[in-house]
Formats: sequence, structure tokens, C-alpha cells
Amino acid sequence: MRRWGAAAALVAIVAAGALALALTAAADERRLAFTTDVLPTGLAAVIQPGQSACERDVHVEQSFDAVQAYVWAGRPNPRLLVTVARSGGGAVLARGVVPAGFARRVDFSAPSVRLSSSVRSAGFVDVCFRLPGRKAVGLLGHRDTRADPSHAVLVTARGRDRELGTDLRLVFARRQRRSVLSQLPAVFHRAALFRPKPVGAWTFWALLAAVLIGVPALLIRALRSAEADAPAD
Repeated sequence: MRRWGAAAALVAIVAAGALALALTAAADERRLAFTTDVLPTGLAAVIQPGQSACERDVHVEQSFDAVQAYVWAGRPNPRLLVTVARSGGGAVLARGVVPAGFARRVDFSAPSVRLSSSVRSAGFVDVCFRLPGRKAVGLLGHRDTRADPSHAVLVTARGRDRELGTDLRLVFARRQRRSVLSQLPAVFHRAALFRPKPVGAWTFWALLAAVLIGVPALLIRALRSAEADAPAD
């Protein structure tokens, strides 16, 4: 009986721990939606007047209404026009502006641009930065790791794409905060994108259930086996 009491106590501890984690995740609210998963380690694109730099085929993991880019420009920086459109030459979904003169004291800045409308999750988009001014601007990022479909291109004044072999560092955010717990489906879906086809988001839900249910069940089974093997008093 003592073993069963210990088992019940351990199961209660596991359940309390799981509940505490769930409550913490529910209370931890953030504006971050997702990123392009690269660090701003160097210049990923240099935009000349009349050109655009685009991150093509960005998978929209969660809805967003703001985007942050890492800009390298002289002081004061020129204006940049931002568009978010469906990939493959689709309709424009949102627009925004990186205002001129925001970087008056430093050459490097990471302005957050509010978009004209919210972009819903699912599907792929192209995020472009067009330079209408007279002074070149750089966008920071990293070389393209090809871990996902997104990639950076330079669009010439004639509308032609030139592959850059890089990814732009972009951070997508929303005005309203969301809890970490509510983002679990998107996290699991994101993880499933880079796994073999049989593996999907359901796999990670199954693993989570296995941990929450399987660990206490195995513990009880072990204690039951130990009790059966114990010599009678």
C-alpha cells in the first residue's frame, strides 16, 4: 500500500507540473508571430534607387500586421515602401512605409512597420522593400540555408528578379498579444514542415500526450510489478 501511495503522489506531482506549465504558457503573452529564422549577420541585399529587395515564398505561420526589417543606411535614411503580396505574382495583401529619417544617429536600425491590414495565416507571401529615393540601402540577413522555401531576390527597375543566395532577417508581429499556449498548433505545424512526409503536426501532439499519459502509466506499472515480486510478509 505504501508503494501505491508513493505512486499516487508522483502522479499528482507530474499532473501539477503539467498544469503549472500550461498556466505559465497561457499567461505568457507575446506580440511575436514568427521570423524568417536567420540572424542579421551581414548584408543580404543592397537596394539601389528604383529597385526592390524581396523575401519570396515566406510561409505565414500566424497572422501578422507588422513587419520588422534590419536596415543599413546612411544618415538620415531614405524612405522604403513595403508590400506584402501572395507569392507567385498574386494580389497585394498589405502595405506599409519605412519612414525617411528614422536612423539619424546610427547607420543600422531595425524599424517595425505597421501594415495597412492584417495578413492571415496559411499560404505563402512575398515581402518586398522598394527604394524610391536616390541613396542605396542595405538589408541585413544571412546566406540562404535552404531549410525552407523562402529566399531573397533583388528586383531590378525593369521588374526582373535576381537571386541573391541569401535570406532577409524579418520579424513578423501583431498588435494584439497572444499566449504561448495558443501558439502551440503553429509551433507543431512549423516543426512538421521540415520532417519526412509521414510526420505531421499530429505526431507532436501524440508525443505530448504520450509524455503526459505514458510516464505516470509506466510508473504505476513498475510499482505494481515490484509489489508482485516482493516477498509476502
